Amino acid sequence: MIRIIAEEPLREHMIPEARIHYAYIDAGGTAPNVVQDRSTVRYEVRSPYVRQLTELFNRVVDVAKGAALMTGTSMNYDLSMAFTEYLPNKALAQIADACMQEIGAPKWTEEDYRLARQFLDSYDDTARKMIRDEIIQIYGEDRLEEILSKPLDSEIHPFDPNHIIQTAGSTDVGDVGYAVPTLNLRVAACCVGNVGHTWQMTAQTCSPIAHKGLLTAGKMIALSAIRTMERPDIIDAAKTETLKRNGGHYTCPLPDHVLPPLETY
Repeated sequence: MIRIIAEEPLREHMIPEARIHYAYIDAGGTAPNVVQDRSTVRYEVRSPYVRQLTELFNRVVDVAKGAALMTGTSMNYDLSMAFTEYLPNKALAQIADACMQEIGAPKWTEEDYRLARQFLDSYDDTARKMIRDEIIQIYGEDRLEEILSKPLDSEIHPFDPNHIIQTAGSTDVGDVGYAVPTLNLRVAACCVGNVGHTWQMTAQTCSPIAHKGLLTAGKMIALSAIRTMERPDIIDAAKTETLKRNGGHYTCPLPDHVLPPLETY
């Protein structure tokens, strides 16, 4: 019932990229054919941009208020977390791109490739099909078997400011990027096509693969910082880009009164 109330009235009033996720935290009881005196549901409202998210979140709250009015009950809610989308700073990315090209990708061994293949082969058929499609999209179909045999990225993919693909994820890096010039590097630390929020992801973080990726990323970040310090013109350009993005003021989607949900998560 909760799912219908939350999503159906909004289906035609939200963009296709938006998402409304939910989980029952407390159903109020276990007895059937009884209207319980309470229930608790956790919702996650997601959208590509925070300006879209704010509007959708307010609509979800209004739907809940309407449902309470309709059923003669009361409703209250707590906002525990909120994130702003991450967008790269193109000025800083120029420096980082050159530094990454200079340092190069992690130096993988045959043992690293063997371990990566084991993780890749541990996924089920559905996941492996998705991984194959992703490899084709990134590297081309003619390199599919090559990448599958050595499923660790050993290339530096040049930054293209005209081809920025927004990816989803729960991180506050975007909030920092709206307040000050911010750069985010992505370095291989797991097998190609790795699926997040899986035991494979957890296991790889303790492997030599992740350690090599981590050390490589550290070198790239350090060199990028040094090269940026040597370029006042790049620093000014990065600040100008941030100012254009935030209009001189950053508004956090999480109100100041919200405390960390330590007892919830």
